[in-house]
Amino acid sequence: MSHGKNLSEGSVPKQLLLFALPFVFSSIVQNLYSAVDLIILGQFAGTISLAGANISAQYISLITNIAIGFCLGGTVIIGQYRGGGNDEKLRKVIGTLVAFIIILAMASTVLSLVFAKGILNMMKTPAEAMEEALIYFNVCSVGFVFIFGYNTLSAILRGMGDSNRPFIFICISSVVNIVLDLVFIAGFKMGALGAALATVIAQAVSMLLCIFHLRKTNFVFDFRPRSIRIDKEQFPILLRTSIPTTIQNAVNTLAFLLLTIMVNTMGVTAAAALAGAHKVTLFAILPSVSFGSAISAMCAQNFGADKPERAMSTMHWGFILTMGINVVIFALVELFPVPLMKLFGSDMEMMDLGVRYLRICSIDYLLVPFMGSLMGFLVGSGHTIFPMFLNCSSSLLFRLPVAYVLGIALNMGLDGIAWGTPAASFCVGVISIVYYASGKCHKVTKVTK
Repeated sequence: MSHGKNLSEGSVPKQLLLFALPFVFSSIVQNLYSAVDLIILGQFAGTISLAGANISAQYISLITNIAIGFCLGGTVIIGQYRGGGNDEKLRKVIGTLVAFIIILAMASTVLSLVFAKGILNMMKTPAEAMEEALIYFNVCSVGFVFIFGYNTLSAILRGMGDSNRPFIFICISSVVNIVLDLVFIAGFKMGALGAALATVIAQAVSMLLCIFHLRKTNFVFDFRPRSIRIDKEQFPILLRTSIPTTIQNAVNTLAFLLLTIMVNTMGVTAAAALAGAHKVTLFAILPSVSFGSAISAMCAQNFGADKPERAMSTMHWGFILTMGINVVIFALVELFPVPLMKLFGSDMEMMDLGVRYLRICSIDYLLVPFMGSLMGFLVGSGHTIFPMFLNCSSSLLFRLPVAYVLGIALNMGLDGIAWGTPAASFCVGVISIVYYASGKCHKVTKVTK
């Protein structure tokens, strides 16, 4: 049975739009149920459980994003072999990716359990929240194999051109997670332990359903133990493609943690405003992030099929579609920032700070489409060094320094922190335009042979 779509044939804009929409919906569902987690904890377990789980969740997110970086590299290689019709190498790279992620999950679990208390102390966990934070931390660390496993299988399917099934599985996972949250937290009063168990069980259900589906439908890879092994030819290719994306994921996560620390020094009202405004911003940028991932997967298949000009067309259409969506989102955020901030409380000072933050950050929506499309194109080709440079430069060379100078040194407060985001996108956008204008895009080739 054939799995996924051949993204190297047919109308480029139609293929890209239909392929990208499940990415968008998957991201929305995933962010919604993570927000529901916090709401249920806050309503039924209290602030201590909420604080403990939220602190540990930041670490779990950091480690998970590292694994996702490797999965993204796997998506690219799988897409190129899928586009080139090379089933033998396709099986080898899938076996290599799965084996490596299992090793990574086991190592992450052991190291996290050994250093749990020290890590939470480094994160300045309040003493009263330490017990709940430690419980959430340890349970999720034990469940890394399921959390990583779901993301790996989604990456494999997307590389094959299938973005629908990952969406279906994340919807199932979300329903399971929310039901178990209500049972464990509201019903059994298990606090952070209940939230952690719900998360791990939901991810395990998704992973096992995905494996069952693939095995039942004669997928190109059989997921038998003998097939899950690291291939000496494919592993270096996977590392070369994955390490840059892994680094940029880690840097982006750490950069936001540093911004949060800056804002925490401004008081609880500023911290609350950032928390609310950042949640809105996360939803606002989901289409851009999702289209970037879709562009990568589609370009990978086209490079694999030796159709670089079609990959270039995918990048151009990605820019047009993303810009169109972002203009609408920009207008909505500029017109209705007050109702959006009211979702997070009625404190007038908090709302005022949050509204100003949103209006400044929304400028970013009009700056990122070109950079995102270009990076999707380059990642899809397997050339991930320049995208890593762009992402790391955005966070470390532009966003953090501008935020610190304006927000802290010049005492502009949260407004100054907010200006760091569009300033970084503008600078990186200029670099992207110069790179594109140089004609180097036309010399990009696939990394697989």
